[in-house]
Amino acid sequence: MTTIEKENSYLEIALPEYSYVGRVEKHFHEIYDSNSYSRTLVISFEDVSYIQLTTLVFLAQLIYKREKTNLRTRIKRPLENDVRIFLFTWRFYEIIEELTGKSIHQFFVNQSIETSKPTFLIDGVTYFVDLSKDFFSKYYKEEQLKSLVKKGFFSLICEPFKEEKQKLLALKKQRRKWTTEKLITDVLQKNLIEKQPIGNLLANTIIFECLTNAANHPSSNNLVIGSFYDYTKNSRSKTGKRYYTVVLWDNGDSIIKTLTDSILDLKNIRAEESFKVAKKANLKSWFRIVRKNYNNEVENEDLFFNYLPNKNSSPDEILLSSFFPGISRMPNNDLSENTVTHSDFDTTSGSGLGLSLLLKAVIKDLQGSIHLRTDDYLLEITPARKGGAIEHNDLLFFKRKYENGAEDVDFKCKCSLRKYETNELKFMGNMITVKLPLEES
Repeated sequence: MTTIEKENSYLEIALPEYSYVGRVEKHFHEIYDSNSYSRTLVISFEDVSYIQLTTLVFLAQLIYKREKTNLRTRIKRPLENDVRIFLFTWRFYEIIEELTGKSIHQFFVNQSIETSKPTFLIDGVTYFVDLSKDFFSKYYKEEQLKSLVKKGFFSLICEPFKEEKQKLLALKKQRRKWTTEKLITDVLQKNLIEKQPIGNLLANTIIFECLTNAANHPSSNNLVIGSFYDYTKNSRSKTGKRYYTVVLWDNGDSIIKTLTDSILDLKNIRAEESFKVAKKANLKSWFRIVRKNYNNEVENEDLFFNYLPNKNSSPDEILLSSFFPGISRMPNNDLSENTVTHSDFDTTSGSGLGLSLLLKAVIKDLQGSIHLRTDDYLLEITPARKGGAIEHNDLLFFKRKYENGAEDVDFKCKCSLRKYETNELKFMGNMITVKLPLEES
C-alpha cells in the first residue's frame, strides 16, 4: 500500500493512495515504531489520489511541531493534477508558510518549483472523486464555489490568534461568517440526515464553542479552521456515507494538561451554577467508553455527566470530563485578563458549558460525531443509539446510573479512545473535527 525508504539521515514516508486521517496517522506510528530516530522526515504525496482536509491539518501540525524543535521536514508533491490543484485551492501550502514563517519552496525536495498557482476550475475539486464532485455540481455554480472559497469556506484559514484582541476578532468574524452564509446553511438543511432545524446552530454552537474552547487554551497563538464535504469510500452503509465536516486546530496546551494543572493546583474545576443549569437543559450525558488498540476493543468503563475528575483520575478520564457540564479550568469568575468569555458575546452559555452544548448539538440533535486529537489521545464520540436514546429497560443503565449517583440521563454516547505511544508523534495542541452526516443524493 505504501513504501518507506531510509537513506542517510532521511526517513521517507509515502502517504497512501486514499489518505484518510486515521489511516495516515496509524501508518506514521507503525513506521516510527519500527525505525530508528531521524532528524529529517520526507513526506511523499506522490501516490495520493484522495486526501481528507483533516489529514492536511494533521500534517500541518506535525510540520509546525518539527520546525519548533529544529527538525527538518521535506515534501514530495502529488503527481495527480487534481490533488495538486486541491492542495493549492485548499491553501495547504499557504498554511505551512503562515505557521512556520518559511517559504513553502524550502520544504519541496527533488522536484521542479511551480512559480504560479493552477487556475481554479470547478473540476479541480473533483479530487473528491465522483461522489462529492456530483454534490458540488448539484448545489453550487462555479462562481458560487469560487466565492465561498474566497470567503474562507472549505479551504484552510489561519486566523491571527496571538493577542487577546486578535482572538476576539477571530471569534466575531467567524461567528458572523457562519451565521450569514446561506449557501452553506441552506444546503445543509436540505441534506442533513437528521431533520433538525439547523438555524444558527452551526454558527452559535458548533463553530462558536469550538473557537471559544481554542481561544482559552494556555499558549494558543495559532488557529487553523477549515470545512468540506467529505465521504467514506466503499462504505457498506446505504446512508451516512457523506458528511459535512468542520475541523479546528489550535497550538495551545492540551485539554488534558490544562485541566490536570488546575486539579494539581487544588483549584475548583466545576462551575456549580452551570452544572445546575445543565440539569434543566438536556445536557446530561452518559459515556460508554471503549478503549482501542490496533488489535482489539475492550469496553470497560462508564462515565456520567456528574463525574468530577480529581488527582487520581487518569488522563483519558480527564479528557472525557471536559465534555461534562460545568467543567472548566476557569469556573465561575476565576478569569484572567487573557480569557475569552461568553460575556464578550451575545450568548447565554455559562462557564464550562461550551463543550457540553457542542456535544448535545452534534451527537443528540444532529446525529453526528466529534473527534478530538490531543497529546497521546484520539477520542471519537458518536451516538450510542439513534439520538443517543436511552433504553430504560436496560438493566445496565439503572445499575450504572445509581452506582454513579446520576439522577437521570438525557442521551448516551459511545466514546472510542485510542492512546498512541510514539513520543516523536505526540500531538501538539488540540484538533476538533465535527462530522455531520448527510443524505445520499
